[in-house]
Amino acid sequence: MKVWLDDLRTMPSSYDLHARTAQEAITALETGEVTEISLDYELGTTETGGTVAAWIEQAAQQGTLARLIWRLHTSSPLGRRRMNHSMTNADRYWDMREKTQE
Repeated sequence: MKVWLDDLRTMPSSYDLHARTAQEAITALETGEVTEISLDYELGTTETGGTVAAWIEQAAQQGTLARLIWRLHTSSPLGRRRMNHSMTNADRYWDMREKTQE
């Protein structure tokens, strides 16, 4: 399943689920069926795409989430940096886990 996290932008037709809140995205991730996610930072609430990116980072570290293809489509420079940091860390955890399984 491909998840588009954004409270305002229209979901591209290549995605399966339009999550408008961080909690909707996390709920989808918890199913284990998400293979790809695209994140916006500002969601119109106190939660942000950064909340989701941090959740993904933690789940990757704990080994409870399979590797995702991820994209950032935010227009927020600060948000992009924060989410990129978390998602890059998630990639590192997934890389380490894959190396230990070889």
